[in-house]
Amino acid sequence: MVEAIDMSNATLVMSGELQEFSLADVLQVVGLSRQSTVVEVRRDGGSSLGTAWIKSGRVIRAQSQDVSGRPAFHRLFDPNGHRFIVHRVPDPPSYPAPLGLLTSLLADALARASRAEAAPTHPTTTTTTITTTTTTAAPVATRPRGTGPIEAPVVRLVEPARLPVTPEPGRDGGVVVAIASPKGGVGKTTVTLNLAVALASRGIKTLVIDADINGDLLSLLAARDRVQRGTYDILGRPDVDAAFADVVRNTAAATLRIVPASGDAPPAGGARRSSAAWKALLSRARREATVVLVDCPAGMYDGTADVLAGCDHVVGVVQSEMIAGRSVGHLSRSLDALPDDARPNLLGVVVNMFHGRSLPSVEAFHAIASDRVGAVLFETPIPRSDAFGAASRAGLPLRLADAHSGPSPVAWLFDMLAEELCQRLRIAPAAHGAVDRFLL
Repeated sequence: MVEAIDMSNATLVMSGELQEFSLADVLQVVGLSRQSTVVEVRRDGGSSLGTAWIKSGRVIRAQSQDVSGRPAFHRLFDPNGHRFIVHRVPDPPSYPAPLGLLTSLLADALARASRAEAAPTHPTTTTTTITTTTTTAAPVATRPRGTGPIEAPVVRLVEPARLPVTPEPGRDGGVVVAIASPKGGVGKTTVTLNLAVALASRGIKTLVIDADINGDLLSLLAARDRVQRGTYDILGRPDVDAAFADVVRNTAAATLRIVPASGDAPPAGGARRSSAAWKALLSRARREATVVLVDCPAGMYDGTADVLAGCDHVVGVVQSEMIAGRSVGHLSRSLDALPDDARPNLLGVVVNMFHGRSLPSVEAFHAIASDRVGAVLFETPIPRSDAFGAASRAGLPLRLADAHSGPSPVAWLFDMLAEELCQRLRIAPAAHGAVDRFLL
């Protein structure tokens, strides 16, 4: 008999119908997190078909009634499965030997399901077709032949457990968090936008300051023609306090606002501003929100160093590729080189564009985890996914890219990342609120 999983401190984070969402998709997204996660599959009547415990891309255990181990994991893909429920659970003091890599067990389970579907049946027997959807996380196996039409997934995102509020001593207003990276092209702007939406969906008053005039938020949102002025148009002005209100843009979420980098015309005098100018602007911004996210320019010196001087914390974003794995130490070294009064705390590092089927990407991830910054890695890496391209084409965050079918499952990862950020900042989520549109 396998000991039952302790669910007394479990947090519900995700649930949905398997007619609308592939179980393989659910498991792949869950497997990207280093947090201990329990996935339960239930029948139409509500009884449990089976449960799997997953952590860091490995299946730790599986249980289905009186069956355990790999056979129990395979049973999760029984066509009688109707609904999935995902909980996050605290890590136990010790772990049993895992059943194996999630990728291997998934490939085996899908192959078995495909063979069972293709097998001839007795004339009086009714067969049930397993319907899968387009994989939005890193795929591990092809879709079984003979399945029904591909449908968009529908996911219900659940408000996480509330956390105690512990304001930092001496801080006037909200906390300012820079999103920075030693190199460009790692997805800082995408991470900033989707993290901000995830925070706002928890009722947390959030403000995004765009400090990257090259890879700016307006381009990501296809909204450049709707903005005339932004951050760089008021930086350094003596009346920055009054001018601030002129550049803040509302979104459909009452708890989320954005200050673009600039309007359609380049700012007068170029993009470089002094650290004093940034300190004044960000001091004004912290009075507007609980969390201020600042999308920094590429690199860690010059303009970025000026921005960091006005920030409380920095979240590093590194791409899961070889060049990033070899140069990730530059993030901490560049922060160490800043003056004491202009150095934000390294709150954590997000691994972006992770590709579980790419050996170089996996090796890069291990190199990042082995570096000094590995001690502050967020538990939630963000995968490469076509969902980002589709959202960019629509000019929307992931959560809002398809208002009819619901958010991409990758959006759930940003919810998990937002929860980790709240835990590290000791900020309590407020009431959950829906976000239907974006920039107004």
